[in-house]
Amino acid sequence: MAPTSKEQTRFLDVEKAPVQAASLPQTGSNESILSSLAGFTVLGLGLSLAIKRRKAINE
Repeated sequence: MAPTSKEQTRFLDVEKAPVQAASLPQTGSNESILSSLAGFTVLGLGLSLAIKRRKAINE
């Protein structure tokens, strides 16, 4: 559609527009990181003990 006399066409120069860096909210904390690390450590130890036990039973 072609603009009529009452409408105005506005062009924005994107290259000259100011750029703002997006910042994300800080949702994590050191406690959550440490608890995740502790959970993975316990999981790893449990799996390694289960594998050793299974090998010991099968021998």
